[in-house]
Amino acid sequence: MKAVMLVAVAATLALGGCATSPVTRAATSAVSDSLVRSDGRPVGLWLGPGPVGLPPGETAGYMDRQEAGLRTEMEGTGVSVARIGERILLTLPGNVTFNTNNADIRSDFFPVLNSLARVLDRYDQTLIEVTGHTDNTGSDKINQPLSERRADSVAMYLRSQRIDNGRLSAHGRGSRYPVASNDTATGREQNRRMEILVSPVVAAPAGADRPGGEPTETDAEGGLTAGGAGDSP
Repeated sequence: MKAVMLVAVAATLALGGCATSPVTRAATSAVSDSLVRSDGRPVGLWLGPGPVGLPPGETAGYMDRQEAGLRTEMEGTGVSVARIGERILLTLPGNVTFNTNNADIRSDFFPVLNSLARVLDRYDQTLIEVTGHTDNTGSDKINQPLSERRADSVAMYLRSQRIDNGRLSAHGRGSRYPVASNDTATGREQNRRMEILVSPVVAAPAGADRPGGEPTETDAEGGLTAGGAGDSP
């Protein structure tokens, strides 16, 4: 198998500790060639079955086409699509994805995830990180596990729609990374969200040296989070 390189553009989202979900463990259990950054440094995430990598120089166009497809499919759904360098960040509002204090995806949101999955399946040379965030209503003991369960729910739903488990990871971050003030109802609603970060995988140039060292689960978190228990309505 070719060595592969994850194009790791620095995320604008804060990074911190999080629980590793069963989806994450499944995605990193089969060790093959290590992932490296464009500067040759290990990313710390390992791939088994999954993407084989884009030819060098084709990443930007590939992600441009995927972004265009996602914007078309997500138009009018409430899901926002943002470009961060060579990565794509989708934000799913918590109030339309889940009911309050619940980790079961609302059935009326299935068509949106189905449309999302079709694009992600078409552009399969990417890794997908699902992260759950909550507002600060309720305690961390409630919000953290809820955010993890919500992230797992979305990741497992994508898997059911033919997305390779080797591409998926899921994380919960509770209320630790708000994007708005929790002092207002509007701010809390913005903080209750799911984020999906899509990152390209690029084949290392022929003859490139494989980086040494043991793999560690770092650098691949990208700020994904899910809404948590204790959410306001």
